Amino acid sequence: MRGLKIIFVIFIFFLVSTGFFALKVFSAGKNVFEITSGDTTNFLKQLSPLNLAQDNPLRGEKDGRVNILLLGKGGEGHQGEDLTDTIIILSIKTNPAYLPEVEVEKASFISIPRDLWVQPFNFDYWCRINAVKTYGENLNGKNQGIEILEKTIEEISGLPIHYYLILDFQGFIDIVDALGGIDLEIEEEIFDPLFPTPGCGYETFSLEKGEHHFNGQLALKYVRTRHSLRGDFDRAKRQQEMLEAIKKKSFSGGIISDLKFLNKLLQTLSEHLRTNIQPIEISRFLEISSKISPTATINEVIDSNPIDGLLRGARINNASVLLPRNKDFSEIQELFQNIFSQEVLAEKEKEIILTESANIEIQNGTGFPDLANSSARALEKLGYIVVKTSNIPLPEIHGNFIYDFTSGKKLQTLEFLKEKFKAEAIIDSDNKIKSKADFVIILGEVI
Repeated sequence: MRGLKIIFVIFIFFLVSTGFFALKVFSAGKNVFEITSGDTTNFLKQLSPLNLAQDNPLRGEKDGRVNILLLGKGGEGHQGEDLTDTIIILSIKTNPAYLPEVEVEKASFISIPRDLWVQPFNFDYWCRINAVKTYGENLNGKNQGIEILEKTIEEISGLPIHYYLILDFQGFIDIVDALGGIDLEIEEEIFDPLFPTPGCGYETFSLEKGEHHFNGQLALKYVRTRHSLRGDFDRAKRQQEMLEAIKKKSFSGGIISDLKFLNKLLQTLSEHLRTNIQPIEISRFLEISSKISPTATINEVIDSNPIDGLLRGARINNASVLLPRNKDFSEIQELFQNIFSQEVLAEKEKEIILTESANIEIQNGTGFPDLANSSARALEKLGYIVVKTSNIPLPEIHGNFIYDFTSGKKLQTLEFLKEKFKAEAIIDSDNKIKSKADFVIILGEVI
């Protein structure tokens, strides 16, 4: 999801570019920024080139990590207009000593699914996490909803939330159209006969596999549709693809440095974008962001993947929701707390994967038809080579098994697969099941 960064960069870049334009964007800017003091004179003062050029440490920076809550909602005219269906925590790893010569190393984007079942902060009932902000506003007042959502996410993640940014559907459409549309190749055909329309209706949305030019409306449909095998998790992948394309288009052809364009865009977004980031902090945000390369960005989606997912599906009050796999949020908190150190371990694992270069086949006997494919996608994401997947009759012996045809020569891969699939290893030097792979995973149960 690192492409979401461009939405933030576009409007703050404009403000810091020149003092001449600062006064012209005041009427739009005061709608975008939460003016904590309530003093518009103070807002203008913060926009002055002198103040924007000063070093202003961000909240959390001296502790080594700045956490920003990125939210997407439908907005006016859409069903569930205030539900935050996109929830992402952007964390920037900073230099605790605040030394300008030390480079910022990493940034991470971790997506939280909208169907996660939670207890809102200081409330005695449970709901989907995408409804927390709305419930908080209905019960405690409009300005309290975001605060309750922030506190709830702090309890889930174990992280302090320092800033938030909210963008609605129309804001997303405006950004894509302002860029002249986006060209993107899609890997799988889309057919959604129940795509929601304004007014609580439905229509068919379909796209053929291949190259497409997306205007704002079409791009929004592409990132909203959930009619696929993995539902919301596939949608998260499409959002990442589109946002990465937006970032690429924004930095091409000098668009990002066109002050006239940025002025118009900021005014267009004034009713569709909200943040508590203060103008006086923008310069430091830009300085930090400039030190983060695309290869230093970590992207994660908290999901119910059968291999390493931290969630499980459930039905509560006749609603389909997601719960922590281990009954509490401890594993999720561990992911958030250790996301940067885990990347170091992941790099070591990738070295092992490349060194052993094992071929893997997956045979699914659980009765869940897509389990082999979803397991393959999870392994391929890690860098493993999956040469074949298939569905087979339910095995006579329940459980998961791994047939090793390497006679133990690729031990690191074997140990990894045993742990991930909670499987028993069987050394089969004679290759009795006639596979061309190094390992065959037999899935007899869902872990």
